[in-house]
Amino acid sequence: MSTYSDLWHVIISRVADVRGIAHSSIGFKNYNNADTVKLYLRSAQIFTLELILHIHRSKYGTKFEPLSGIKALHHLIFMKTKWRIEDIEKMSLNHCLLVLQEDIRIDKLPADAQEYLSYLPDYSLTFDGFLDNEWAPGESSAFLHDIQVDNHL
Repeated sequence: MSTYSDLWHVIISRVADVRGIAHSSIGFKNYNNADTVKLYLRSAQIFTLELILHIHRSKYGTKFEPLSGIKALHHLIFMKTKWRIEDIEKMSLNHCLLVLQEDIRIDKLPADAQEYLSYLPDYSLTFDGFLDNEWAPGESSAFLHDIQVDNHL
């Protein structure tokens, strides 16, 4: 499997588990089923978040502070807003993503990652709210390690 496939599978499996959606729905891109569309779009959002944070880590992480896990998310928000870290750390994932709405976009990803997500439907159908446990900071780090990024993105 490709690195993107491995990353995708970890993410979509987690979202399916959290949302109580059967894993049998994962392999089929049945866009006539609302839950499947929601599952794919939420997974794509987290996939995009992971890659955007990976790019951020590669640009700003150091040997002394690699910005592992959720630290990269907090650092990105801090760089964007200059809010106090203590306030950022109290934010829900839903609120963090709202602050980063303009950054967490497929068109901000490397071309091969955009191509990997090119099968997504052209319309939006989403779950109400974002559950914090849909994303597990650090869970995808083994897959992200193999993805080369261009720091100027």
